[in-house]
Amino acid sequence: MAPSQAAVSINLEKRNMEYNASVRVRANDKISFFNRISVFNKKTGERILPVFYSDNYFTVFPNEERTITLNFASYLPQEDILIEVREWNKK
Repeated sequence: MAPSQAAVSINLEKRNMEYNASVRVRANDKISFFNRISVFNKKTGERILPVFYSDNYFTVFPNEERTITLNFASYLPQEDILIEVREWNKK
């Protein structure tokens, strides 16, 4: 499978202890295969769980985009939240 480098943009908002995010993944001219979104504590590297996703492990076809929404609760300040998108066939 050809390597891909999808463009990712993330919008994260916090209200009290509840976080809501939208993650937009736009494929380049190659398929962006089996994308997985995870949420981490930036300082410790630990995953934040549970997270509720509108979709996960998704594929984006060439020159198309998908927007995934997610929400989770955390006591961490917003600057300590890391949302990561892993692409199976990333360059």
